[in-house]
Amino acid sequence: MKKIHLCLVSIVLLTQVAIAQTKPAHLGQLDIALKHNDQREQQTLRQLQRLLSAYDLSGWLFTRKIVIDSGFDTIPHSHPILTLNTRHLKDDELLLATFVHEQLHWYADERPKELEAAYQELKSLFPHAPVGFPQGGNDEEWTYKHIPVCYLEYQAIKRLLGELKAKQVMQFWTTDHYTWIYKTILEREREIGDLMRQHKLIPLRQTSAPAAEAQRKAIHQLRIYEIFESNKKAFHDRFRDHAMRIMARYDFKIIAMWEAKKGERTEFVYLLEWPDRETMKDRWAKFMADQEWADIKKETGQKHGPLVGEIEDRTLETTDYSPRKSFGSNPENR
Repeated sequence: MKKIHLCLVSIVLLTQVAIAQTKPAHLGQLDIALKHNDQREQQTLRQLQRLLSAYDLSGWLFTRKIVIDSGFDTIPHSHPILTLNTRHLKDDELLLATFVHEQLHWYADERPKELEAAYQELKSLFPHAPVGFPQGGNDEEWTYKHIPVCYLEYQAIKRLLGELKAKQVMQFWTTDHYTWIYKTILEREREIGDLMRQHKLIPLRQTSAPAAEAQRKAIHQLRIYEIFESNKKAFHDRFRDHAMRIMARYDFKIIAMWEAKKGERTEFVYLLEWPDRETMKDRWAKFMADQEWADIKKETGQKHGPLVGEIEDRTLETTDYSPRKSFGSNPENR
């Protein structure tokens, strides 16, 4: 048993190193374990690493622990640990969609009140939903609560792969599993989207390009942290590998980050964009109450001492003559 445990730990550590070398810097570390360390799992690991490097998935990462299991009867699932099988070795799009789908379960589960409200409304909108494979979930609640997750999956892969490939993925799923759910999303996407927005179940990353009025309401937040040369590396490691990942869980949109000098003082400066003040306050409250973040701060503080001194926070509102209202990548925002 000790040998098996050590083997699994070694695989996780090697995986972290490989991902750190290949992924974009803004993606936090992922702990990926191989259940059996066989050829198919190793191939799927390399395939997933390549996808993580090729696509900006920062807006759809809500859990960092992942297991790849080549077992014949392994079905992808999100809890207690996100688990992928090795079924899609020859199809990047299907592995990408599966990975995003399971990540989105973590997003939905962090919003139980919103999900429950959507569930009740979906029962009225789609009475007598089917139960059981391949049309629906194991029970009625499972079927209805998968509609939001599958809808968000579709929106995510449209952003990542484009309309045509995303629709091809959805059409394949309509013949594979949750067939009624995926067919319903394709046929009644607008109605489901309206319901999702009504219950605030759309990650900010998946919202469409803002209209002119929404752009005028958008605000920016400037954060300035005093950091220390003695443990500056530990601060950057914590912010890059943990803070950004957990912030993404709560829809933080980081525009840019800088390091600055003010006399003898070293500063870390970053700019956030929010749709409005209410959202900004709500997301910060959720982030500060996150238990994982509290544990990480405690652990790093014990190991390295205080990583942050004084903090300055400024809310910025664009003037009516500002050349740009938003700093997102969409040219319509300029």
